[in-house]
Amino acid sequence: MLLWMKSKGHTFAGGALLALAHDYRVMRTKKGWFSFPEVKYGMRFGIGNNLLMRVKIKDSKVIADAVFMGRQFVAEEALAGGIVHKICDIEKLLDTAVQMGKAAIGNITLNRDSVKHLKSDLYSDIISAFQSHILNHKSLLKSFAQFGRKSKL
Repeated sequence: MLLWMKSKGHTFAGGALLALAHDYRVMRTKKGWFSFPEVKYGMRFGIGNNLLMRVKIKDSKVIADAVFMGRQFVAEEALAGGIVHKICDIEKLLDTAVQMGKAAIGNITLNRDSVKHLKSDLYSDIISAFQSHILNHKSLLKSFAQFGRKSKL
């Protein structure tokens, strides 16, 4: 799966986690941040999200800065930290994402069921953690309620 980060350029909290769930990530330059602001609100991520972050971001300092400090990474920093795979101006964002997808696939036709099973196997611990967390949905609802009380929006 390929994701290009466009909109205003900001990818925060759940949006940042959604971005990490993708196989390839492209971020626009000159505007926007990638950030996990949960630390500012006293929130936790849950086992599934923590596993996802550790699998997708290899540099322990980048994870520490992102998770424990709520650091906002601009495109160049996100690229250097391994959060995204490419960066470019907004005008080239979609073309860059399409080129990345074509380069990844090449001239082959992928068997979608095979890809689904390979990903399920590769990320089985993350999937299990999310499934376990969903079964215990009370903690998720409590987390959302806590965020709502502290939000200044």
